[in-house]
Amino acid sequence: MLKDVSFGQYYPVKSFVHKMDPRVKLLIVIAYIVFVFLVKSFIGFLPLVAFFAAAVIFSRVPFGSVLRSVKGVLFLVIFAAVLNVFLYGGEDAEIITVKGVELKW
Repeated sequence: MLKDVSFGQYYPVKSFVHKMDPRVKLLIVIAYIVFVFLVKSFIGFLPLVAFFAAAVIFSRVPFGSVLRSVKGVLFLVIFAAVLNVFLYGGEDAEIITVKGVELKW
């Protein structure tokens, strides 16, 4: 049953990413997640996609293996995107300013 599940499994290969300190990798992942939620436009996702592609290239993990690992999460992403398309009204977001930083809700 869990034979096809590879999300989060270790892929044994010698690479720069595998040799990095785990604390640094954890900080990078947290920063990546924060940036994903701070992006306000479709163009803003381009640097995030470029960073992800660079991480896959530097880790030397086959791209097919990476795609297979996110196969289980893909349903949730598509489901959330469909809900967003049908349920978002398109009205302007309320802007809240906190210490000089504008947050759109």
